[in-house]
Amino acid sequence: MTDIMTSKPLKSELTTEEQNDFRECESVIKIHRTKSLEACAALAKIRDNWLYRDQYATFEEYCQKVWGYGRSYINRQIGAAHVIEVLGPIGPKIECEAVARPLVGLEDEQIVTAYKEAEKQAGGKLPTAKMVAKAAAAFKPAKPVKAVVVESSIEAPTEWDRAFEQLARAEKAGIACKVSLMLQELAALRKCLEELAGAKSPKNSTPELDPTELDTTVDINTVGEADGDCYLT
Repeated sequence: MTDIMTSKPLKSELTTEEQNDFRECESVIKIHRTKSLEACAALAKIRDNWLYRDQYATFEEYCQKVWGYGRSYINRQIGAAHVIEVLGPIGPKIECEAVARPLVGLEDEQIVTAYKEAEKQAGGKLPTAKMVAKAAAAFKPAKPVKAVVVESSIEAPTEWDRAFEQLARAEKAGIACKVSLMLQELAALRKCLEELAGAKSPKNSTPELDPTELDTTVDINTVGEADGDCYLT
């Protein structure tokens, strides 16, 4: 790093030992960046010890400008490095970051338990990433099930109540021979049913009647009774 005023190198904030560690870590990353396992540990060491601080303000800036790694990739690499460190005492032979990835985020004890379960599934062979992911799933919360809203086909009871009430009124008006009132109630019933159906009456249906256009005068002499009901003769 240089002084922008004098163009002379600034004194490094890193100790001699830190400078050596930094160069060694970068050398490891250059060699193993494609396979990543060794690079994981090197990146973790650079981050945890702030070995980038001579030239970069943040670890993310360092990784982005020097290695072209984004935040998500860095997090995966560092997480895999931690998994490998935790599994070290039981001697697993993890050969790629993809196998360690499903264990990232688990507690140390869970990491060990899940990996041992994956080894059992492998039957003596090295477990695959799929086997490790299956074993790790037992320690991860289940994804919430998205609620499915089912629209009911049953109309609001209040609307149906109103329709039946209007029908009852029309029936009473018919029994009392109040033709005009009966037609008014039937017209209101028609409108209510159309609203419930969500559309107007279909074509070719009986047209709406205007009670004012009908001659509803009833001659008392033409009215008889049969079985207690009112009828016109």
